[in-house]
Amino acid sequence: MSNKGDIFDNLLRFSNEVKLIERDGKVYIWDPIRKKYLIKQEEELVRQLVLQYFIKEQNWPEKLIRVEKQIDLAGAKKRFDIVLYSSVEQALILIECKSPSHKLDQKVFDQISNYNLTLKIPYLIVTNGINSYLLKIDFTNNNYEFINSIPKQNNEQST
Repeated sequence: MSNKGDIFDNLLRFSNEVKLIERDGKVYIWDPIRKKYLIKQEEELVRQLVLQYFIKEQNWPEKLIRVEKQIDLAGAKKRFDIVLYSSVEQALILIECKSPSHKLDQKVFDQISNYNLTLKIPYLIVTNGINSYLLKIDFTNNNYEFINSIPKQNNEQST
């Protein structure tokens, strides 16, 4: 496993795009996809920074983004972090977010790979907000490669 650099070029630059509020001594963070405030935790902050990157930097339509949806994985109910669609029917990128203190080790890659056994999405990203890895999956040859460039959403398909 080799780091191909920070794919997101410092996610912290999107900090001013993340909406925070404080209620009853707790800090909450706004999720623009789920349209609700969630308790601010480090992993949730990374997830929201990644969402802002794709919404603001990549101009990804919010209607083609899914967050924290349940999937069935060999009878176990799991939730993926983020899936980006290139069109209403075509999932393009599966993203697994971890807190900045969480090491991106083999266990994290196994987790996202297991999710992808069910989802069959061609690109995978794992990030802890500090380090990020992008993989292109070759289902035909049953292998993968680390790449540096995030695929673009095809705006013509999203209308």
